[in-house]
Amino acid sequence: MIKNLILRACTGSVFIVLVLLSFILPDFYMFILFLIISIAGLTEYFKLAKRSGGAPLTSITYFLTITVYVLLFALHAKLIVIQSYTSFLLYASIIFLLPILITPIIELYRNKKRGLLNIALSYVPFFWIVIPLSLGTFWKTFDAPVVLAIFILVWLSDTLAYCFGMLFGKRKLFERISPKKTWEGFILSLISTILLSSIFAKIPYFQGEVFNTYLDWMGFALVVIVFGTYGDLVQSMFKRTANIKDCGKILPGHGGILDRFDSFLFALPAGFVYWLFMIL
Repeated sequence: MIKNLILRACTGSVFIVLVLLSFILPDFYMFILFLIISIAGLTEYFKLAKRSGGAPLTSITYFLTITVYVLLFALHAKLIVIQSYTSFLLYASIIFLLPILITPIIELYRNKKRGLLNIALSYVPFFWIVIPLSLGTFWKTFDAPVVLAIFILVWLSDTLAYCFGMLFGKRKLFERISPKKTWEGFILSLISTILLSSIFAKIPYFQGEVFNTYLDWMGFALVVIVFGTYGDLVQSMFKRTANIKDCGKILPGHGGILDRFDSFLFALPAGFVYWLFMIL
């Protein structure tokens, strides 16, 4: 038990340092780091899919993942300039429409069973894993403090939920999917993290044009934590379907990339929608 906690702490510390460096070093570093994380997450997902009886088209998803990150970095670095609405539609079509057209066509020639399932399993990771992580990477280039806040909030919430659950947990939050999570851990963590998020309003680095007041940050924390928790539960559901405990072994003590990033896959897009809502 103690050895496992030490291992988790060491691995988690290295992981946190790598992520924090992406907010200090030039933006190119974060694009590379999260491209690697996305590819590792896809690899774990495809193993889950195959264990569940599917045969997804992995190569096209990998290709589209690299394409998304390259396009986003090119836009950020102004290597590509969108000069018209037509140009925007062209880039959007490359990212979203091509997989819809190409994947079923390739499946025709594979002669595999469960063609419909295979196509679905090829689409899901692109929109569930790649889009949220690449969105967070691109979002960071024009509002890094808010994106960093999401990582801090999720890490804090997970830690507090674990501690409160160990101390006070009795009622299962979602026993069928994740028997270790409790309502007491979730609610106490939610309340504590929301209250602590108000500190962002007093830290100069986090004071920006979008979030200025305690309520702005507390509302943001509520959205991030609730959706982050659902991200964790959804990943647990996938693992139970595949009858495995962890998605991988790349992070000793934590499991795989999807085990570590499951909350962010929901928290990042949900937080982005909240951020857009606050801009209006």
